[in-house]
Amino acid sequence: MAGSEAIINKIISDAKENADVTLKAADKRAEEIIAAAKVNAEEYLEKERTASEEAARLIVERRKTVAALDAKKIALKARQELIDECFEEAEKKILSLGKEDYLAFVGKLVAENAEDGDLLVLSSEEKYIDNAFVEALSEKLGKKLGISDEKETYVGGIVLRSSSCDKNLTLKALLRSVREDKEKEIAEILEVL
Repeated sequence: MAGSEAIINKIISDAKENADVTLKAADKRAEEIIAAAKVNAEEYLEKERTASEEAARLIVERRKTVAALDAKKIALKARQELIDECFEEAEKKILSLGKEDYLAFVGKLVAENAEDGDLLVLSSEEKYIDNAFVEALSEKLGKKLGISDEKETYVGGIVLRSSSCDKNLTLKALLRSVREDKEKEIAEILEVL
């Protein structure tokens, strides 16, 4: 039996060696898999961190852009309100002119725009322009002018009517024309302030 015991011990010894080699190989393989998994996990985390940082940067950039646009809209609205106030104030000042200054204002409009034979269409609320003013202006300009029997609804300025067309020189029309011509320039000045 001693011989068989030696064989059994040899088999057990060989099995232990094979088991040790297999376990060492398995441990080595497990360590390689774990190391590769760590590298993959670190690469994945770095990629996700980079993607998250880029996404956060883009969100912040978009919010800054939206905030800048909102600020520009607010500034533009404020400039528009200031321009509105300027033109409203100009209208008030012209409408509050005394008789002499108002007639000089209308006289200048007529002198620059009237043609021989034009009729002045007065506002239904006109308080200064009368036949004596129109006759004096007609004589001064050397043009035949008159007052139309028709009245229109406007405040300030004048409407000149000829046989071919009307010239709208009402205060609203004049201020609208000036605003169209000068609004960009005024806005640029306000933008600098």
